[in-house]
Amino acid sequence: MRQFFSVAPWGEIPPPHVSATCLLLRTPANAWHEGLLEQDEEKACLTARETGLPVFTARLAGGEGPFLLPGASSVWSGNGHLLKRLRLFERDSAVISPETPTGTDSPLPSPEQQLRHALRKGMEDFILKSGYGAVCLNLLENSASLLLAELLKETCPSLEVTGFLPSLPGIPEETRERVQAFAGTAGIGVRTVSFPAKAGGLDEKAAIAWLMRQWAEEEGALLLSSLTGTDIMTAPRFLPAALAADFIPLGDLYETELANLFPGFISPAPEAARRDGFLIRLHREHESATELVNRFPESEREIRRLQRQARASEWTRLKLPPRLMLRSIPGTQETPYIHRLAD
Repeated sequence: MRQFFSVAPWGEIPPPHVSATCLLLRTPANAWHEGLLEQDEEKACLTARETGLPVFTARLAGGEGPFLLPGASSVWSGNGHLLKRLRLFERDSAVISPETPTGTDSPLPSPEQQLRHALRKGMEDFILKSGYGAVCLNLLENSASLLLAELLKETCPSLEVTGFLPSLPGIPEETRERVQAFAGTAGIGVRTVSFPAKAGGLDEKAAIAWLMRQWAEEEGALLLSSLTGTDIMTAPRFLPAALAADFIPLGDLYETELANLFPGFISPAPEAARRDGFLIRLHREHESATELVNRFPESEREIRRLQRQARASEWTRLKLPPRLMLRSIPGTQETPYIHRLAD
């Protein structure tokens, strides 16, 4: 007995030798962003109920450069019940079989859990696929440096991590001692970088960063920057040093978002939530500064200050190394800065 199978777009008339449609296959290719999986599974469930057919959603998984593919392929029965879902962000070697369902009622992790998992997995895949067995970072770069170091050791325990303690003015000795103690507890190698007598016209932070760059190239290590989205948008003095890095894992998350995701590592100032709220509207949701001022007239000075800071660093930001895309929706056409920030 011969059996024939064919694949046809949904809505087309099946070929003559096919008696009936037996399965709907969906292959969404979107990179992960918050809310994507929930929306996509609602569509799969609705399609199954409307057609009475099993629905199989196949998704690629894992990091692809700065983007992260979600995985979590799933099968839905003809009455809209979840039969099985593969692991989030993982390339499972598995056959989804409706006859042997497992975890049939397991909901997706919460948005916060997904985001924490996405950060760890995206960072791990980027580093490993870059071919490096070691990474290094400035442990005194900003308030998120220790968080990044902790995530590296937690996510890739076999990865060799070197933390630099630059000899720069303005850093209290107790801060340096606290950071060094943390590095020892976390099993991070520590190196002291002294500021050169002549920096060749570079500022101190940038000179130290390029010394780290030179060491990283000699040692075959990947140089990371711990800048956050808040730093990138509001602290232009940090950007020249970040140009020496290879990867900015935290660059798509604002300071208060990281503080909420990982309590205990970052302690934002009381006004930080309002500041980051404006930054999110300006630079992630692409709302113009004038529209924002009309909605919050009492905060016009703060909004215009953030607008000026972003414009002042616009061209430098374009030259920064890749950051892991976690909250910005990949593939969305951004409003040009000239329209978004020069209104």
